[in-house]
Amino acid sequence: MRFISISDAISDLEVGERILPAIQDVLTQLLATLVVVFLLAKFLWKPAKKYIDARKDYIKNNLEAAENKNSEAGKLLEAAQLKIDTSEEEAAEIVKNAKKEAQLEADKIIESANKTAKDRIEQANIEIESAKRESLADIRKEIIDVAMLAATKVVEREIDAKDNEKFIREFVKDVTHE
Repeated sequence: MRFISISDAISDLEVGERILPAIQDVLTQLLATLVVVFLLAKFLWKPAKKYIDARKDYIKNNLEAAENKNSEAGKLLEAAQLKIDTSEEEAAEIVKNAKKEAQLEADKIIESANKTAKDRIEQANIEIESAKRESLADIRKEIIDVAMLAATKVVEREIDAKDNEKFIREFVKDVTHE
């Protein structure tokens, strides 16, 4: 341990000088600070403020443009959705109409085919009837020819009742087999 003697003690005046700086130093530092602040305000503050204001305006304009574009995009999206809905309805209507037209066309084709088939059947029936009449006419002609032939044979020879009966049976047999 060491004891400080009174002579070693610092005087009050020295203590005040050590705690408080000299007024001249304070004024010099204050003046230098004011000059630096003035120079900064003159050459740096105004351009910095201008830059900050310009940046603020740029950001504000970009935000407004983005909002405008966003609202415009929303309107375009609504319009596109409306067009899609309308297009879907139109497509459904077109398909519905096409089905109706196809059904009508199919009905016309079926009706035409039925009419054609009916006409052909009628024509075939007419041809069959005509062929029947021709066949009957041919058969009658044939019968008459055979009857004439038989009559000529009968006239050529004289027949008794037995021969006549036999001749008629043969005649009927010949006519029915041909």
